[in-house]
Amino acid sequence: MHLPKLSSNRRLTNTSGFRLKLFAIAVIICTILGFIQPLLASQPSNYSIHSQQSFNQPQYYPLTQTVNPKLYQPVGNWVGRLILPKTQEIKETNLNSDWVWFEVQHAPASTKNLRGKIIPLQWKNQSELKSYVNAVTKDVNFTPATFKSQKQGIVHPQRLNNRFQVKPLQSLAAARTKDDVIVTLDNPEVVETDNLSYLQISQEPILATGRFYALVDIIQLNNNQENSQDINQEFFKVRHFNSESNKFDGDEETIYIPQQVLDTRGIAPSTTNKLEESTATKGWYIYGAKNKQGIFTAQALAPHSLFQLQPDAIITETTTAQNYLEKYWQINPSDKGTLRKTLIDSTSTKSEYPVSQWREGDKAIILNVFGGIGGKKAEPLGVPKTITGHFAFGVAEIIRSPFTNKLEFDIKYHQ
Repeated sequence: MHLPKLSSNRRLTNTSGFRLKLFAIAVIICTILGFIQPLLASQPSNYSIHSQQSFNQPQYYPLTQTVNPKLYQPVGNWVGRLILPKTQEIKETNLNSDWVWFEVQHAPASTKNLRGKIIPLQWKNQSELKSYVNAVTKDVNFTPATFKSQKQGIVHPQRLNNRFQVKPLQSLAAARTKDDVIVTLDNPEVVETDNLSYLQISQEPILATGRFYALVDIIQLNNNQENSQDINQEFFKVRHFNSESNKFDGDEETIYIPQQVLDTRGIAPSTTNKLEESTATKGWYIYGAKNKQGIFTAQALAPHSLFQLQPDAIITETTTAQNYLEKYWQINPSDKGTLRKTLIDSTSTKSEYPVSQWREGDKAIILNVFGGIGGKKAEPLGVPKTITGHFAFGVAEIIRSPFTNKLEFDIKYHQ
């Protein structure tokens, strides 16, 4: 059978069609990869990594619990967890337009019946508060830049996306995705109705860590604790401060200080390594609550000496002060694990610090400044070659410590 020959024209047409099909397939594959690649390249947030740890979850700490009032104090008169109400819940209530659910973790003895309950929290009906709320009320609509930022591991209030007229309390409650924002409230008013109890405030809630705090000396690592199901078992024997002897010779106790896991940079945000050997401070404030085994779990630590009024050094001469501030940033390896408080006062003619000049209730402006992370896992330098670091303002009020009965700084930052 004789087959007709294909003309060169036909062969070219067939070849071109084949190439066009290949090109079309390649375009489709590239398009699909273009959509898939950002998903594959998405980086988890540090928040998502740490919130997987049991000790970083609210349910790890029983809602109703008691502590020895001689050893522990609440971090505030009112302590609780903010819960973002659903859009439908906001529409169905007769409360003020800006309200959230408040899980009461601690309340004053006069209202202890509210402990463990979830009740609404809203602003007081005051004209200046209404003006403030209206001024900061915004529609929330994520932009392409926001979605790109999310893929880089930055946390954004996803639950607020496409919500209209978002107000400050709702914004604060939605700052994290798992309803785990813990706050203290300054003098809220309790309103009782026939079928509802709720709180009204005139000041913004204050972000807090933990429910109770104590002043202790960390004595030694004690990892022989039984009946623990945590992987990172870091138990420490501590001795509480004794106000009668003015020493750390009070009750002994074993507490749990969890070791945080590595974040996206391969760095642990904190470490318990050799904590019991630290000579930087005598005594620690520990903040936290009891876990389900009844063991106090420290969610935050702070060196006690940082809150005390007495400085380690005093500079009264202007030139010396300028030189000190210039060299302050040049930290030597030998400074690792140390802390220092220096008073710079050019108005004083004495090289001693009159602690008596402070009075309970006095206030001072705080400026918190720090640079980037150095060492083997240093933060990458920008352009120009620098790291912007971070700063925050705050107010330090002179209070009388419930543990030592001495005056010290109580610091609140306004980020």
